[in-house]
Amino acid sequence: MAISRRMLTAAIPSGTAYNFPDSPDVEQFKQTKRDLEKKNRELQLLHHLSQLHLVTTTLREAFQSAAAQIAEATEFPMVAIARYDTARQVMVFEGMVGIPMPPGLSVLEVPVEETCSGIVVQQKQPFVKTYTPKEEKACDRNSLLSQLKIGTFVCIPMLFGEEAMGTLSLAHPQPIAVDREQLAGWISLANYLALLAHNKQMEEGLRQSHERYSLATQVAKGIVYEWDPRANSVLRERGLFELLGFREEEAAPTADWWMERIHPEDLPACMAEFEQLFAGKQDQFQCEYRVRHRDGSDVFVLDRGVALRDPQGQIIRIIGNTQDIGLLKTTEQALQQQLQQTKLLTEISHHIRESLDLDQILNTTVSEVRSLLQTDRVIIFRFRPDWSGDVVTEAVADPWRPILGSNIYDNCFAQSFVAPYQQGRVKAIEDIETAGLNPCHVQLLKQHQVRANLVVPILQEGSLWGLLIAHHCRGPRHWQNHEVDLLKHLADQVAIAIHQSQLYQQVRQLNTDLEDMVDERTRQLRQALEFESLVKGIIEKVRDSLNEDYILQTAVEELGRQLQIICCDTALYHHDSQSSTINHEYLNLNSPGLLPALGKVTAFQDFPDLYHQLLQGQSIQFCLRESPSYRNPSPDPAERFTVLSCPLQDEHQVLGDMWLYKPALAVFSDAEVRMIQQVANQCAIALRQARLYKASLAQVQELERLNQLKDDFLSTVSHELRSPMASIKMAAKMLSLVLDRIDISGENEALIQRYLSILDQECARETNLINDLLELSRLDANTQPLEWDTLNLQDWLPRQLDPFRERAASHAQSLTLFLPERLPPIITSAGYLERLFTELLTNACKYTPAGERITVSVAFLENTWQLQVVNTGVVIPPEELARVFDKFYRVPNNDPWKHGGTGLGLALSQKVAERLQGSLRAESEQNETRFILELPLQPQ
Repeated sequence: MAISRRMLTAAIPSGTAYNFPDSPDVEQFKQTKRDLEKKNRELQLLHHLSQLHLVTTTLREAFQSAAAQIAEATEFPMVAIARYDTARQVMVFEGMVGIPMPPGLSVLEVPVEETCSGIVVQQKQPFVKTYTPKEEKACDRNSLLSQLKIGTFVCIPMLFGEEAMGTLSLAHPQPIAVDREQLAGWISLANYLALLAHNKQMEEGLRQSHERYSLATQVAKGIVYEWDPRANSVLRERGLFELLGFREEEAAPTADWWMERIHPEDLPACMAEFEQLFAGKQDQFQCEYRVRHRDGSDVFVLDRGVALRDPQGQIIRIIGNTQDIGLLKTTEQALQQQLQQTKLLTEISHHIRESLDLDQILNTTVSEVRSLLQTDRVIIFRFRPDWSGDVVTEAVADPWRPILGSNIYDNCFAQSFVAPYQQGRVKAIEDIETAGLNPCHVQLLKQHQVRANLVVPILQEGSLWGLLIAHHCRGPRHWQNHEVDLLKHLADQVAIAIHQSQLYQQVRQLNTDLEDMVDERTRQLRQALEFESLVKGIIEKVRDSLNEDYILQTAVEELGRQLQIICCDTALYHHDSQSSTINHEYLNLNSPGLLPALGKVTAFQDFPDLYHQLLQGQSIQFCLRESPSYRNPSPDPAERFTVLSCPLQDEHQVLGDMWLYKPALAVFSDAEVRMIQQVANQCAIALRQARLYKASLAQVQELERLNQLKDDFLSTVSHELRSPMASIKMAAKMLSLVLDRIDISGENEALIQRYLSILDQECARETNLINDLLELSRLDANTQPLEWDTLNLQDWLPRQLDPFRERAASHAQSLTLFLPERLPPIITSAGYLERLFTELLTNACKYTPAGERITVSVAFLENTWQLQVVNTGVVIPPEELARVFDKFYRVPNNDPWKHGGTGLGLALSQKVAERLQGSLRAESEQNETRFILELPLQPQ
């Protein structure tokens, strides 16, 4: 692959190990589903609570319904809504779920000091606590509440502005973690419940005010006057002048003087009342109107009277009574205004909970506020991270300039106003010219035509989100307390709307994310199944093959076709790991642009960075700026490719690499990379197995050749040694005969006989060794067929034992044979069995000390029979026991009679046992050694 380094514009390690994509993360899906269901329940709860003022008639019914819905939505089995009775210092439980009502009571009242709610309502701060089973709680002081099993307790003050109306409490028997988002949602619920309670109080206050007003007008003492319509003269009591601030001499005694002072807006109604009176349609009149005071202010009065008529029905006199109702009117107007504001709060709150469109909610809010306050502009201003901000909503009257969408940055704001607003500060400016503001701030307000403003912060979870601002542009304005309170409450409702909108967006985003996750996971699983099938197919094709060419060619063809890539090739590294040769490739005929490259050699030194990573076992994906020269059919290469290079690596080394080509704008996904690495690893394993098989096959052939040479050598040497040994034995025999004829006496005769004996023994020993070697060679070669015989062990074994009885007696050894009463005939090779028995009994006699026992026994099993030779008085160490069947091995210091041997007896015996389709093993413990020969009853 002779490419230049400038062709490599990017190289990204892609990892080495492949794992198919996991099955769907069930826990993640379940958690997402739980979050989604929780947020849906919160939204539904907000909607249901917004309907309480419509479907209930009393506050207690509303709170009871709210408690049930909150318990269902939050999965907290105990919920209580308690109002704070400041006069009696008790918490009145207006709505509760999971708390038993004492018999005989219609409502539960608990002293403040006996419940945590009392502490919370006084401190106006939420309280969240998890309890251990024996931990003391504030409610333990109350006999009823102390019986509740509480593991988690949440208590939130119901705040309307700065006034604590009561508490919302939730309890669970188990310890449960409450996060900030949950708590923020519950605080919004508590504040809405406070708004409901406030509305009910306002309705009750207005009703009582009307009753007081009606009663006051009935009992109040008025100022009497007498009016003569014909003379147009009026006789008034002195108090009537004082009511308007005039002295008696300053007032003309006519009806016109009074009529001139009636407010123009009220005069038509008064004149209509008098017209009815003069027309004879009624004899009494009553009207309320405003009369101008001497100082220019208006005085509300209630004017009532009766007409006196002559016989012709003409009015001759009107007796009237004028009452000052200014105080009552002021009180009524204040209540009406407060009720109007409360109604606006309720409508906006209802609208917030009915709609999830934040823009619509904000636009409604600013429009209603501007109309109610009769001001020139109301805006909602949202901050950016640098404390600049944007006017996101606006309601403005003509002729003042709109500023919607403006980005505003006040250099003084971050230093002077952020901290106070974050603490809930409200700023009311009656006149920017006289308020002592920073000049830069005054200049900013003038740019937007502001003369007076009222600013209320909008807080989200303790952070400053933005501002709700009323601009008065036409001139200075004194902001009333009820107007400030209205804006504060509306800012709270806007904060709730923002939170609700964010909650809804989170739900939508969770839904979208969940759908995307399911689609992506489904795609990954489908792809994983396809890749798994591909890998499995490749593995099945190469698994049973030990041919390197077939393995690699199958892999590149399957990958190329299934992935629909341009090219796939493999290169095997040379032994020096300094170069490689492309020996297998796949070319897509439908993607021209690359030529075959079989046999091409790449030197690693030309691309050290690339091959350094490959030799480290790292896959690399990179952009190839132009195809290699040996692959490009054109002298002017222009095509680019995305290339993935994976090492063919087993657990020992990197054997080669696999290159895959895609068009330049395509990339190999993580799943594709993992799958290709898996195939590359399987190919490396198959290559290693093929090479190991090839090497082992060569080793087997070499071993067979060496074994044949050994057998030939042993056979030749044995035959060559047998002839001279026979000659030596014959010469020794002849020498003995010759010496018998010569008269040799005395010491010389004994010495000669001793030498002849040694010569005879060693000659016999060497002959036995040669015979054993030849026998071992024949057994290893397995060239002689077995001749099977039928034997009756009842007769055969005693005969074989007789030659050893005299030998055992000479060594003071006890030799015993144990046979069952009835022995079935066996099929075996008599010659081989005799040799085995003789070797085992010879060993027993050789290694058994004087005075010990040698026991021979036979036992029949299901399909086999056993011959055991046991001798006492000798134990073979465990470390030596495994070697007793090795050629030329003797147990050290274990031959009390010094008989010696060739060291091949037991090795030869084990070979014979295996030739008879059986086994021979040794056991040694508790002062005895046992050799067990086990043979089949019916050999194959």
